[in-house]
Amino acid sequence: MEAHHRVRRRRPRTTRFRAGLAGLRQERRPRRVDDRVLRRGADGRSDALDLDRSALVGISMGASVSLGYALDNSDRVSRLVLVDSYGLRDEVPGGTGSYLLANIPFANLFGRQFAGATVAGTRVAVGEFVHDPASLDDEFVAEVNERLRQPGAGKAFFSFMREEFQADGVRTDYSDRLDDLGVPTLLVHGAEDPLVPVEWSATAAQSIPGARLMVIKRCGHWPSRERPDVFNDVLATFL
Repeated sequence: MEAHHRVRRRRPRTTRFRAGLAGLRQERRPRRVDDRVLRRGADGRSDALDLDRSALVGISMGASVSLGYALDNSDRVSRLVLVDSYGLRDEVPGGTGSYLLANIPFANLFGRQFAGATVAGTRVAVGEFVHDPASLDDEFVAEVNERLRQPGAGKAFFSFMREEFQADGVRTDYSDRLDDLGVPTLLVHGAEDPLVPVEWSATAAQSIPGARLMVIKRCGHWPSRERPDVFNDVLATFL
């Protein structure tokens, strides 16, 4: 779930909370992070905010967390939006390259250092999973660079990757449970996503009862940042 994205348009009498998992303090994070740990975090946030029911919007890893939570707690979820979602198939997003990046210590350390060294390096790193790196807002890229420079940046994410990405597949795969999902669901996917193929969402949409699919053209793995106007309109209409 992306902690710093806001939907500009909303319907009356709608209360929104930004409950980004990435905002947890480093010292409070468990040493090993996987989808189950993050689902417990989402459950704890709902309890802390005293929410009986809520609409969940998750991107990539956050979408998988939202999906797992909705499958186990359908009575607490009013609507579900899965954006370029992980957890829809027993395959590693990004293939062998992602598996090696997660499991070779020097590879992920070098990647973090390179991405955080300069703003230009950050744009190159982020450009690996968006359609058009040049279209990203300079202020946003600078913000990502600043976060990458913070102590412990990326450790929880790479811990997640190590726990989830296996040599023969992934730990979290909800594909055999999708037809049990009893929550109104929208799947949004960038047409040019280089990490999670759009076919994953298309297949999932056929399995989830009543699900809708929106494919955004000229967009990679980050619709909320690459095509924010289109994404916000789709999201506001569904919610």
